[in-house]
Amino acid sequence: MDRHAVLVEKPSIAERRLNRDTVQRLRRVIAAIRRGFEPGRTARPGRRPRRQSSELAGVPVRLPEGECLLLRRRATPFLRRGLHLVPDKPDWRPGLLHTQQLHELHILHEALPHGVVYMDLETCGLKARPVFLVGLLHFDTADGWVVDQYFARHYGEEAAILQAFWNRFRDSRVLVTFNGKAFDFPFIVDRSRYHRLKLPSATGRRRREIVHCDVLLYARRLWKYRLDLPDCRLQTLEWCLCGREREQDIPGREIPLAYERFVRTGRSDEIARILNHNFYDLVTLAELSFRVLSDLSG
Repeated sequence: MDRHAVLVEKPSIAERRLNRDTVQRLRRVIAAIRRGFEPGRTARPGRRPRRQSSELAGVPVRLPEGECLLLRRRATPFLRRGLHLVPDKPDWRPGLLHTQQLHELHILHEALPHGVVYMDLETCGLKARPVFLVGLLHFDTADGWVVDQYFARHYGEEAAILQAFWNRFRDSRVLVTFNGKAFDFPFIVDRSRYHRLKLPSATGRRRREIVHCDVLLYARRLWKYRLDLPDCRLQTLEWCLCGREREQDIPGREIPLAYERFVRTGRSDEIARILNHNFYDLVTLAELSFRVLSDLSG
């Protein structure tokens, strides 16, 4: 083979340098993306919001997995009307729900109020994206019904809010969600495994089974066709069954970008709307569960 032909096939020094520069630029872009969205890192380490409104004046909670912010709000005034719907001794009407669903509701009725926790998540998107808010509605002996919201002030606090959920989950007998069997619970399990958190099922110790009630499944069977509802979205049920309509509520599709702006700029005005959105989702979820128990009783 001609030596000159071999030399021509080799890349020049300028070409090799161009390739190295391109690879380095791609690496910098990938690193920037990971800094902004990977849960183990923060967009700007150590940066605190420049201005915090009263809605974010929570209490820092320190766990072995890190720190997060806990915000507590009393929910009893919003649930007084719904609590009157719960029958003292329900006489379950067969045929409306499956046997397993009736069993779940029977355990729910027995566990109310101290053994039940209602859960709703706010995430940065769909699968494989971080969770930044875990809202839990439960009954406190001193304060009555309260909503505890575990908030991640940046992506690096996701593990802490997940562990806070599991701590509450272990102490409960019934978990109540809306579409939680399809989305919320599998989502929180996946994110916990990502952070290598120790899940309750992996503790190796025997414990009583925690019942999971998904209100969406009951709503479809009880109300979708009987009440001729356009859909079974939570806010549709809130309007048709609870007689409540929200004002200035942030749409769910806007929540991930609003949180991203908070992490980037530190402005908390949109976060206050997200906290209210999560709070009323939990209040409506609880009221719907009380109404399910009422509609199934004789």
